[in-house]
Amino acid sequence: MKKILIVDDDEEFRGHLVEFLSGAGYQPDCASSAIEACEKLSDQEFDIVLLDYMMPKKSGIDALFEIKRLRPKIKVIMITAFSSIENAIDAIKKGASDYISKPFKI
Repeated sequence: MKKILIVDDDEEFRGHLVEFLSGAGYQPDCASSAIEACEKLSDQEFDIVLLDYMMPKKSGIDALFEIKRLRPKIKVIMITAFSSIENAIDAIKKGASDYISKPFKI
């Protein structure tokens, strides 16, 4: 079963993704901040990280470097409500596997 870490400061959004992914046979876990995500990734294995681009204190793009340092082979999908071509290019150059704009259809 694939383990997915959802990193987003929006509790309602995290809840919806957990519900959907659990029903689809995945094993989701959550972090409400980039700092919490890095703590979880330091001692747990995940297959994919769904990482919000804009979060307080430490943004997702700043966390991307740390995540890839901790788990170089992990797939990171950036998700954001503030999408731009420049942000997408930056995220991919820094190691994101994909970049998705919110809202999106599951």
